[in-house]
Amino acid sequence: MKIIHTADLHLDSRMKTNLTGEQATLRRSELLESFRRMVSYAAENGAEAVLISGDMFDRPVSKVIGMAKNLVMDVIIKNPDISFYYLKGNHDEGDLSLEFDRLPDNLYFFDKEWKDYRIGRRVVVSGAELTGENNMTLFDSLALDATDINIVMLHGTASRFGSDGDRDAISLTDLKNKSIDYLALGHIHKYDRQQLDGRGIYCYPGCLEPRGFDETGEHGFVMLNINEETGVITDTFVPFATRQAYICHADVTGASSITEAIDMIDETFDEAGYTDGDMVELYIEGDVEVDCDIDEVYIANRFKTRFFAFKCKKLTRVRIDYDAYTLDASLKGEFVNLVRDASDISEDDKGAIIQLGISLLANPNALKN
Repeated sequence: MKIIHTADLHLDSRMKTNLTGEQATLRRSELLESFRRMVSYAAENGAEAVLISGDMFDRPVSKVIGMAKNLVMDVIIKNPDISFYYLKGNHDEGDLSLEFDRLPDNLYFFDKEWKDYRIGRRVVVSGAELTGENNMTLFDSLALDATDINIVMLHGTASRFGSDGDRDAISLTDLKNKSIDYLALGHIHKYDRQQLDGRGIYCYPGCLEPRGFDETGEHGFVMLNINEETGVITDTFVPFATRQAYICHADVTGASSITEAIDMIDETFDEAGYTDGDMVELYIEGDVEVDCDIDEVYIANRFKTRFFAFKCKKLTRVRIDYDAYTLDASLKGEFVNLVRDASDISEDDKGAIIQLGISLLANPNALKN
């Protein structure tokens, strides 16, 4: 038996923090298309079920655009041989049944208490929605048959120190030795697979698609291959995202001009192998010469057409050769020596002040702008 485990689809997400309106609109359509492609993959590979461990949508269902809700329902309806088990997450507010005259017969839900579904002869899928109020007793109340192959669905943050009433906390300690074979989690947007106890594992599939620069790494879903005779579950992460998000650290140490710095950044991008469809956040680091003024706006404009989405942040420090100014009687030399001898300014701040001061001395009219 094959089962797909996914979570955190966040369909109809706004995504306007780091993307333009046009980019966000395109990305929303790509998230919907990835859901459709994933279900097609499930059908083509003989999966009998899709587990959605929370946050299928990004906002209350009543506020989700009709096209997104209709597409999801249409995909489920057109795949009657696949059962969809949908556990609502912290973003999934509202009731889908109020949005449609009738929900698909192959779409199953969970509640605030444990609910079980048997798939095939031995596989049982159990799940419950966390509320914060039920966390303290929910895990203790889980009762599973040790002779079954038990998959448990939850949406929250795995913790080895208990829940303490936190709505999103999942107490791994309380779930140990409960005859769980596979704990299908959602809420963390990065793939993670860990041992739960001697019998089972817990797994976050991560989000299906990255929505911003903070969701780096490969994204996709988990395919479970279950042998009902032996009870063995083989889990495989399947990369599936249309685009990737990266945080890039470019060292421009020694650059004496912004042109040299850009050449170093270009080389870093080439070595990393980023594609034009990726989302890249650049951190410019290292020690640069005093005459090398790293202009974030210029660099952002320089690379904005190279990637689907791009932003950068300057973290460089200015390297000052104070000996070169010791005997310099010019206004620039006096300024550098004055800042150097200031005891109430940090070394990093001294470099930034000197760089700005030298720039203004060379171009006094810049103050008028």
